[in-house]
Amino acid sequence: MRFLILFKMNIVKLAKELYYWKVRIEQEVRCGNLANLPELKLLDKSIAQLKRDYKSGQILPKKAYPAAYRYYSKKFAGKTTMDKLWVLKISRDWRIVYTVVGNEVDIVSFILDSMNHTDYNRRFHF
Repeated sequence: MRFLILFKMNIVKLAKELYYWKVRIEQEVRCGNLANLPELKLLDKSIAQLKRDYKSGQILPKKAYPAAYRYYSKKFAGKTTMDKLWVLKISRDWRIVYTVVGNEVDIVSFILDSMNHTDYNRRFHF
């Protein structure tokens, strides 16, 4: 008798703009500019957390935040499918917005945005 064991893979990808921002900040840190280091650490922390558990955040209800769904659907049209938007609270003052795609084995958390709490409140009209 043979057993097939499936391991779930939690993969984390960044939106193109966010990826380039991360690369630029990493280069600045290597050159000694530490101005954006706290934001970089928070993004790295969120990536690590989503690799452990893609359900770490909360699902945003479409009815409650229609402006955010329109914004991200328009911005990432054709690049990823967005059934649900998730928000992950990284610290008291930092949030990431992501969506989850994949199947039972490969789960991809696609980070769409990383922002401070003030920008989060503006974007979601709190």
